[in-house]
Amino acid sequence: MEINGLEFKQINAISPESYNIYNKKDEQIGYVQLRWGVLKCLTLKCKGRLIYEFVFKDKTDGSFADEEQRSKYLGIVADKLKSYEVSM
Repeated sequence: MEINGLEFKQINAISPESYNIYNKKDEQIGYVQLRWGVLKCLTLKCKGRLIYEFVFKDKTDGSFADEEQRSKYLGIVADKLKSYEVSM
């Protein structure tokens, strides 16, 4: 799925829900995972540096509650990752 100009390719659909993230050149630039209520995004630059983390209050089981929640948080991840890539 494309979100804010980045391609999110799902590698796990359920616990943990996770995606590899690619730029327009089809280069993998990041990874995102939702596990035990913690959403983390790592960039592949700087040996997998953590650039975003969000802890859900309800301690989700490892997947988003619905498509609205998925779109919201993966959109945030895309923006953070794009900002990080530009600053490097």
